This record gives sequence, C-alpha cells and structure tokens, in this order.
Amino acid sequence: ALLAGPGCAQQPGMSWKQAPHPRLFLNHQRIAQLRAGLQTTYAPMWVAIEKQADAVAAKHPPAYSSGTDLSGEEQWWEMNVGSSLPYLALAYKITGKKVYLDAAKEWTLASCSYPHWGTGSRDGGDLSAGFMLNGVSVVFDWLYDDLDSETRSTLRRTLIQRGRLMYQQRGKEYWRDDYLQNHLWVALAGLAASASALADDGEVRGEAAAWMAECLRSFRRTEALLGPDGASHEGLTYWTLGLDGLLRFWALAGDLTGENVTSKWWANTGYYRLYLGLPH
Repeated sequence: ALLAGPGCAQQPGMSWKQAPHPRLFLNHQRIAQLRAGLQTTYAPMWVAIEKQADAVAAKHPPAYSSGTDLSGEEQWWEMNVGSSLPYLALAYKITGKKVYLDAAKEWTLASCSYPHWGTGSRDGGDLSAGFMLNGVSVVFDWLYDDLDSETRSTLRRTLIQRGRLMYQQRGKEYWRDDYLQNHLWVALAGLAASASALADDGEVRGEAAAWMAECLRSFRRTEALLGPDGASHEGLTYWTLGLDGLLRFWALAGDLTGENVTSKWWANTGYYRLYLGLPH
C-alpha cells in the first residue's frame, strides 16, 4: 500500500494506489489531454482560467495581516490566496510559461510564510487553512519536478506542519461533528489534499494515512446523512462553498483510494441549484 508505515491508521477496505507526481486531480496523461483540447473542448474554460492566472500573476501576494475586519477570525483574505494557487500551477503545466512558474512560487512561498491560517480559535483548523492546504498541496504536487529543492522543501515542511495542525484542530473546532456543515467539508478537503501530496513521503506517510482515514470517516458519515432530494439546509450560498470541498475530496478519494460517493443526493443536487436560480 502506498501509505503503509508506522502509525498508519487505515480503515478496513481502504487502500492507496501507487501514483507518482502529479497525482492530485491531474496526472501526466490528463494534462496532455487538456493541452490537446485547448482549441476545442476546453477552449471556453481555458479562456477563463488563463484570465484568472494572468490577473494573479500580474500582482504580488498580499502581506500578512492579523486584522480581523469583517471576516473575524476566519481571515477570508487567506481563502482568496489559497484558491488562487491552482490557477497559476495549472497555467504553467498547460503552457510552460515561466511567468506562471515564478508567480506560483512567489504566491505559494508567501502562503507558507504567513504565521497563521485563520486566527484565534480558527487558527489552522477552518476555512482559510482548508483553502491554503489545498492550494499549497496542488502546487507542491503539480510542480514537483519544476520547483527548486529549497522551494520544494519549504512547501513540504509547511504541508507537514499545517497538516498536523489541521488534524489536531479538527477535534476542537465547532464543526467537528457537524457532518452537513460546509466548514467541515472545506477544512477536511484541504487535509485530504495534504495527505495525498505527502502520500509517498517516507518520513510522514503513516501520518498522512491517518489524516486521510479520518477524512474518509467523516465524509462517509456525510454521505449517510445527505438527503436524496439534493438540497442543502444551509442554503444556496453555503451549498456552493461546501460543494467545492465535497467535490475536491471525492475526486481525490476516487483517484487514490478507489472510494466513491454513495448517496442519492448527488443525482439531484444539480437540480437544487437550478431550481434556486432566477430566470433571465
């Protein structure tokens, strides 16, 4: 098993597939398919992705601020930083343009340098940390062979430290048993991404297995509780935020553990969004 090692707390039936970098959401074959479809199937999506990557690359990452402003302890601005990182990494993998690689390094190293991902009771264990873990994991995984050793080491060290913190905090946060809560979905999707990025790391692969097993346990519980109508008791806005975490987790789980969704909720949740949309 990919994550076999000391401290490995896999659940019965959970196994890890051997996979080199990149393995989070994409692999070499998938990247080649994306490149081949830039002028056809993926043309509209690529226009939007490239525009976003260009907008991020054109500016420097924000300096760390401990001010809470309207976002309180959640530090929403860090969520924006974390969600920007995959755009830069994907733009580089598709085009090979150095400007995207340089920007990905600058923004990700800035993310790693922030002393806190969220503050107060949310430090390292809520939405900002979830988005940051996902973003740093994606850059580490997708650009693994393109990063210099010092940058790669910094990202690895950050994923280990912040992954451990998220794993610890998950038992303390208010959402720890709220399996239909968007904060749980986003936070643990980030933890699962860091576990997957470190899957072949001999030093911490046992810990990474325990992280993934805990995420799988929680999301299995979520699957059992989701209603068959596809609706969300949190409303459309939080459904949108939470669904992002759910989709990211199950994409990772499906690719790397063979575990997939089981709830009938998935067949109808798209209709839930359509029914709540305003006609044009």
